[in-house]
Amino acid sequence: MIPLMFSYLFVGSLTAVILPYVQVMLSNHGFSPSVIGLFLSLYESIGIVGPFVIGSLSDRTGKPREVSIAITIVMVLATIPVALSSHPVMIAIFLPLSSFFWRSVYPVQDAMTIKRLGANASRYTYIRSLLTAGFIIFSLLHKATGWLDTSDNRSILMWIVAGGALYLVAIFLVPKDRNIR
Repeated sequence: MIPLMFSYLFVGSLTAVILPYVQVMLSNHGFSPSVIGLFLSLYESIGIVGPFVIGSLSDRTGKPREVSIAITIVMVLATIPVALSSHPVMIAIFLPLSSFFWRSVYPVQDAMTIKRLGANASRYTYIRSLLTAGFIIFSLLHKATGWLDTSDNRSILMWIVAGGALYLVAIFLVPKDRNIR
């Protein structure tokens, strides 16, 4: 149960970088506010579809832990070109791709958690609140230390990779799924 709790804390740390700083990365590339708005509308539109497709895959395979690992890796990898390339076509391809997988992390993890809790489902709220705690702790840490340089996409990317790595370590420590359906 402890690794599952840490996975929520660390997905919160990842959220503390992705949600506030996606538009900052686009701004750092020099895109105008209207172009950033277009990119973000694409990001959100594709992000709506991801949970349906990935959730269905997770349900069909009965392996939400493994699906969580795969989608986190793909999401982090898809974020690399968004952070490092200012080419509009690259952004138009990889930003929605990262959103497709990123927006799928919560539903897959939530379903996995509820099924693992079984009769103890009342503990779900406590465990899920660790996501909020992770977001707050890491947001304050980034602000207080200045380690995250919002003017440098490589710095933002480094923290996305670090948050993703922490989340993956926690998920790897969650016992393997036994065809949870």
